[in-house]
Amino acid sequence: MGSEFITEDFDAAQWENIEPYAHDLLNRELNCSGCLETLIKDCSTLAEHISEAGTLLSIAMTCDTESEAKRQAYLDFIEKTPSPSYRSSVTPSTAGLLVTPQSATCRLATT
Repeated sequence: MGSEFITEDFDAAQWENIEPYAHDLLNRELNCSGCLETLIKDCSTLAEHISEAGTLLSIAMTCDTESEAKRQAYLDFIEKTPSPSYRSSVTPSTAGLLVTPQSATCRLATT
């Protein structure tokens, strides 16, 4: 999943790592059709990484049911990643941008 938007060492398992990217997407100026196309592409790339992180955490937890650390890492991801509004004013659903690990979608609200 190489991208100019996402760094090679990006770990989407933690909201703290996702937040700057979500913030970047939310604050982009859309002055041209190319800007919109890039926003959609980058949003999709971020959603891919989030989905992959959730899947890998789920697999790790399922393969090692004895590991409390793996269980907790997965639960933290599910609980904190979709809407960590208690941690930051920027959440994946701010300003019509939706990025969730469950659906691995990224869309702009039309209303």
